[in-house]
Amino acid sequence: MARINRVVALMSQEPAVAERSIPAYWWDEKSNFGDQITPWLIEMMTGRPAYNTIGLPLAGQAVMAAGSIITGMNRGDMTVWGSGLISPLDDSRVEVLKHRAPRRITAVRGEFTHAELTKKLGWEVPAVFGDPALLLPSFFKPHSRPESSKLPALVPHYAHRNLLPKTSESSGFETVDVRKSPEVVVSQIANASSIVSTSLHGLIIAQTYGVPWIWLRISDQDLVGDDFKFKDFFSTIDAPEISSVEVTKKEAPNVDILDLAARALLPQPRYSVEALVDAFPRELVPFIPGTYVENSPSVD
Repeated sequence: MARINRVVALMSQEPAVAERSIPAYWWDEKSNFGDQITPWLIEMMTGRPAYNTIGLPLAGQAVMAAGSIITGMNRGDMTVWGSGLISPLDDSRVEVLKHRAPRRITAVRGEFTHAELTKKLGWEVPAVFGDPALLLPSFFKPHSRPESSKLPALVPHYAHRNLLPKTSESSGFETVDVRKSPEVVVSQIANASSIVSTSLHGLIIAQTYGVPWIWLRISDQDLVGDDFKFKDFFSTIDAPEISSVEVTKKEAPNVDILDLAARALLPQPRYSVEALVDAFPRELVPFIPGTYVENSPSVD
């Protein structure tokens, strides 16, 4: 459906969006709550809906927020607010991105993304770090369960959901389906006693809502970019306090989720919520869409 919408949009002369909507840019080809955080958070912060310009390579200014979306950005002239890279930049990606410089960068997800963009592309990047999802508790307060009813929760990345133990009446833990809406997923994570996650945003949400967590890494079922995006986020918290465990695909179905959950920790933050809020590109709020501007090379 996302691809169909993009084709329709590209065939249109003007974007069919409501006046005073906020132009944004997020990945929408997979049903994954982490990608949906961008429009959800923007709407809560501004009181206005966001519309996605990822399928509109001539759409001009927009805000890029949560996710590892800088690597595949299809145009320049946007504002980067807390986004990250999926992996280190190789020579071919550097060649593409140097023609797609953003209008400005107000924050990036972590120090690894900062180093890649400044050293390999020469972009001006402030030392303001943090995934925008870290701001959610300021805008979304889910109904709280009684402490006595909270259970550990497993948050598998959608690529891992068939590799890990299933929840049953006797399992003693819940499983969070990251394909559901961000309201549902965030509420489940915030109401868990601890989190075991192979999903980056599972860890980020647990961190920001004060839920102890442990990173479960499946060593021979790497996600795109391996562990770069995790290390990027980890650079914004106290590294010695990070709890993690590595298993293989063969071991994954039998991993003891309750044992891992008991080893979960809550690292101290090094990011500044206030700095991340201040970095939000408020100049986009009164933006009225409707005019396309040729601003970057075609999508490669």
